[in-house]
Amino acid sequence: MKKTASVTSVTNLKASLSAFLDSVKSGEEVLVTERGRPIARLIPYSTSLDQNESTLRLIRAGVLRPAREQSIKAFLSSSRLAQSQASVVEALLEDREEGF
Repeated sequence: MKKTASVTSVTNLKASLSAFLDSVKSGEEVLVTERGRPIARLIPYSTSLDQNESTLRLIRAGVLRPAREQSIKAFLSSSRLAQSQASVVEALLEDREEGF
């Protein structure tokens, strides 16, 4: 289904909010302007599949960077993370010994 777009001012949006929301529910996008300049876009709430498509669009536009497997593995195996986990365990054991 191809999405259509309409343009409206903030004033008109306020006056006809229900009608614009009905349009958005049916798949239309609404561009909201203030003094002729775009300030917002109302789009239908997306499912997880749509969110994946949105994420891909943002990656292609250079807004997002995809995660790299190596960087995730490096983070999880980093000594800083291991130290923080160790210090938490030590603190819990100390609390247990002190009766907290």
